[in-house]
Amino acid sequence: MAFDFDAFEAEYYDLVQDVLNSKHQNFEMRLTDFIAHLDAHPPVKSAISAIEPKDFQEWYKRAQTSKGSMVGSATLPWERDRTKRLGQELALLRHFSEKEDAYLNFALDFMYTDSNYDQNVYTVSSQVFDPTQRNLLKYLKRTVPSVENGVPASDRVVRLDHNSADYRDTLSQLSSVENAVRESNSIGAADPENRDRTLSEIAASRQLLGAPMVRASLLWGLVGGALMWLLGQVAGHALEPTIKALLSRLSILLNAAL
Repeated sequence: MAFDFDAFEAEYYDLVQDVLNSKHQNFEMRLTDFIAHLDAHPPVKSAISAIEPKDFQEWYKRAQTSKGSMVGSATLPWERDRTKRLGQELALLRHFSEKEDAYLNFALDFMYTDSNYDQNVYTVSSQVFDPTQRNLLKYLKRTVPSVENGVPASDRVVRLDHNSADYRDTLSQLSSVENAVRESNSIGAADPENRDRTLSEIAASRQLLGAPMVRASLLWGLVGGALMWLLGQVAGHALEPTIKALLSRLSILLNAAL
């Protein structure tokens, strides 16, 4: 079944307003509902996983050690790259939703205003959550809607027609993307481990596509996640439209095989 981005977005706006209107008694619950909405949709979850840092806890603990004698004096070493910074902000919101009173401790360390709990909730909501949710929606609109036909949600095994034009074009585009990334000195240069992982996943996906039958969810989980990560690295790059077109073509290929 196709992913309905309009329906996702409508619920997204409602949950955003719930968080922004929260008091300290229900802020964590509303934020948890928002995060759960993101995680409940595989295309959205894949796009977010592609940019969330794997070393968030280490990064956050280092930032906490920067606190001086004054309350709220700690500083966060945000990434200059906006997409990477968005990943850090999302990981921070996830941290707030998973650990009790984490947002209050954050306010105390990094942006303390006064002892009023609701005032600290407002500060975190307006200074962290609100700009993050706005930038996140822009990011999702650039990436997730490129998969127009959706991906089979079932765990069905599908037969691939190696003689079809869609199959040949998909394999050709996948190889082109892999070669372009391997030959580039800039794509993923700041995150070489994830770059190598992504290239390995693309190579494994090409091998899966060589089989007469494949589990659709397995192939999509492998190559879809790899391409989503690449999208976060190539914003404005000539390779960006190629990757978006490849995601759409892969979706068409897998749906046609059902």
